[in-house]
Amino acid sequence: GTELMHDSFIIHDDLYDEMPNADSTRRNQKVLHSQYADEFSSKQQSGDSNWNVLTFSKHASVASAHILLSLGARAIYQSNYDEIIKSRALSSYWATTEETWIGQGMDILSKGKPIEKVQEDEILMTERSRAGLYTVSFPLQLGAILGGADQNHLDLLSTYGSRVGLAFEIYDDILGIFGTKEETGKIQADLVEGKRTLLIQRVLKVGTAAQKQKLLSMLGSRVISFENIELMKNILIESGSLDYVLKTTENLILDAYSIVDQLKVNNQTKDDLKQFAQFVINRNK
Repeated sequence: GTELMHDSFIIHDDLYDEMPNADSTRRNQKVLHSQYADEFSSKQQSGDSNWNVLTFSKHASVASAHILLSLGARAIYQSNYDEIIKSRALSSYWATTEETWIGQGMDILSKGKPIEKVQEDEILMTERSRAGLYTVSFPLQLGAILGGADQNHLDLLSTYGSRVGLAFEIYDDILGIFGTKEETGKIQADLVEGKRTLLIQRVLKVGTAAQKQKLLSMLGSRVISFENIELMKNILIESGSLDYVLKTTENLILDAYSIVDQLKVNNQTKDDLKQFAQFVINRNK
């Protein structure tokens, strides 16, 4: 169920992140809508539809994502667990789906707002409600529910997942600028997409007038070039934005550690949870 949910949201995420005139890849593989586009283009069209390759690929991808999300719920519903446990698991499944879509909606709406007007708390709220939920928090919640954990245990895991998931998302934004295509499986997309990230917001809050002007110019041009990427990296470093964002992720992980210490589980499980939390901000992809 967790993997099917994850795949569903990844398909949507790839559609939102699509960059004009650039390869659409994830982990060095073509994303689903690019594969559908290739399939559409390779076949002789009968001319009885007004759909073009772009319309077909996007609608086919959305349909596939919805099917996967339904199959994830079915996997839980058709399992052999007790009906009460399955009910709790499905409730968590759909609550995660709802909150993730709210986060995605907030992210979309933020693009209709000048980037210099977007505040840090808005960015953190959006990041908290997006991929961190279905990649970290929900899988932990589901495993605990199926294992018969009590509500206090679930609440602690939810807090842990929230902290680690947010750190994951923020660090992902760092990789989106500082990671290489070989490491992340994608070109530095945030500059082209105009994503509202803590890295960018911090420069606009504390950077010099020259740094702000240059950054806004690059964001407005949507031109992804080696020179622009290197210039953006320098601005993020020299303004102190990178250090600030790295410190934010480190504090989130330390907070997650304190949550783990409150869990009534064996030491090996605690160590595993702490190692996973540390991995989130030490990865290269």
